[in-house]
Amino acid sequence: MAEIIKKRGLGSFVFLGIITGGIYMHWRIYRLAKDVNAICEGDGKKTAGLIKLILLSGITFGIYFEIWLYMLGDRLWSNARKYDLEIKESGGTVLLWSLPGVLLFGIGPFIAWHILFKNTNELADAYNKRGGSACNGQKAQIARAPEDGFAYAENSGRITITKYEGQATDVVIPERINNLPVSAIGNGAFANKRLTGVSVPDSLMYIGVGAFANNLLRDVSVHQSATIGEGAFDANVKITRR
Repeated sequence: MAEIIKKRGLGSFVFLGIITGGIYMHWRIYRLAKDVNAICEGDGKKTAGLIKLILLSGITFGIYFEIWLYMLGDRLWSNARKYDLEIKESGGTVLLWSLPGVLLFGIGPFIAWHILFKNTNELADAYNKRGGSACNGQKAQIARAPEDGFAYAENSGRITITKYEGQATDVVIPERINNLPVSAIGNGAFANKRLTGVSVPDSLMYIGVGAFANNLLRDVSVHQSATIGEGAFDANVKITRR
């Protein structure tokens, strides 16, 4: 797995963009979209690439470009949770700097790009450290009682449950293991277990791709701040945000 660049900077983006007649800026946007799609894989979204961005921005007289900035900023903000990061600037913040921020002597759009680069760098660093996945941490262990049956990995003081080894079909996921908060469920961790019920703690910030696929669940209550990966639950499962 090739590491993702984690040292994007506004200075080089502007300076090299000017001396290359905009070529460097276009290349950097192309790489940014590609890297964000890799970092945020499994969230059910896709950041449009350079060609689509140029075409739709031209057709809409620049409106799509602002939408693209908003969606990119919001995607980074929402995916930060699954890397145990906290990003303060959402897509709305990026858009405010990009549009009304122009009135501040024209510096607003530059601040918007600075935010996007900074937040992408943070997620890229976490992505690289976890070997190219939001749910890869240290070597998985089997938790002892009372969390018996949960294989987990510890990373940065938080717990990711990587696999369920228990026999119960009505499962209560613990809020803490080894006195550390359970913040993520790994990809496919509870898949194909014939579960009929599951209780999810408020500490959970990310539920991985296919985490609870192919079970007998009907409804699940999940905290409103948790990010749910693509296909985490079967299509017929009712997800309630609390």
